[in-house]
Amino acid sequence: MRLLSWDEKHGVMVLLPEDVDDLWALYMAIEPGDLVEARTSREKKVEGAKSRGRRVPVKLAVRVEKKAFDALMGRLRLLGTIERAPAEFEDDIGKHHSLSIRPGSALVLQKERWGRFQLEVLKRACEARPRPLLVLSIDDEEFCIALVGMRDVEIVAEGENKLAKEGKASSREETLRPFMLEALEALKRAWEAHRKPIAIIGPSLERDIFSSTLKAREPLLAEKIVALRSVSTGGLSGIYEAIRAGILSKALSEARLVREAEAVKELLFRLGRGDRRVAYGLSDVKRACSYGAIDRLLVADALLRDADEDLRVRLEELMMDVEAKGGEVMIISSGHEAGRNLLSLGGIAALLRFPLD
Repeated sequence: MRLLSWDEKHGVMVLLPEDVDDLWALYMAIEPGDLVEARTSREKKVEGAKSRGRRVPVKLAVRVEKKAFDALMGRLRLLGTIERAPAEFEDDIGKHHSLSIRPGSALVLQKERWGRFQLEVLKRACEARPRPLLVLSIDDEEFCIALVGMRDVEIVAEGENKLAKEGKASSREETLRPFMLEALEALKRAWEAHRKPIAIIGPSLERDIFSSTLKAREPLLAEKIVALRSVSTGGLSGIYEAIRAGILSKALSEARLVREAEAVKELLFRLGRGDRRVAYGLSDVKRACSYGAIDRLLVADALLRDADEDLRVRLEELMMDVEAKGGEVMIISSGHEAGRNLLSLGGIAALLRFPLD
């Protein structure tokens, strides 16, 4: 989550959610009575037209009455009455409207009074998270390897093609070959240190040459590649170009699935070796939460989707309680193997700080 601005005097916060976990944080922080402004679409009547009109993009401020979190669809729905609208929609003020907040949709949140818990939830959501993707950006002159997240970049290694700069090589192949091997060794060291999914980016020629070299010399490392993408230049500039253009968004999503899979893998590993720092099933997880033992709570999105009203309320109260006690809530996609494994354990489980008797 990005905090774009915070007017403490008037209780106004401008936020940009970046993933489904950020939507869950907003769901916990937003209450009935809050004013939320966001871009949406609404039907605009056409004078004298027989049809119902057409939907047009518009920014509306809605006084929230109800809220619904849909992990499977990746959205937060806020239903309320329109309190502020542009001139062409003034007649709709006081009518009901539903805002659909998704990752990448900025919103303005205003409260009469901010509670400490709500501020803490949003503060944690805005803190830097582990950068989930290892990116190599390469062209014929330079390479850069960096850990990349939704909002930040940490450089791990950089290198220059000295032969190309000095112009001493007799052919392009002679210029590129030692440079590609140098980049490969740097990538290998970076992966051994950080063990993150890999994306290879750069102009298509150099990117493909490096990819072929990697597959030929380090086939096991090549299996860690989740994306090959084209940008106009290599080095750090290529990484920032990819971020600005949204080229890495799908790869970052893939990396999130890897993180989810690792969490479920750790759960299964502990169960397999009889490690008692686990809990699964709603009753056991609730008991662990009552002791403040939960480090990470894993909840399958399908469980949230399919729950009846009573179970949904109990799940949401439990998730909020875990957050309030300093635990992390991870919503696991049911569309991959890790999510299906979690569903086989009841759809909810926890990695514990300490074993329970």
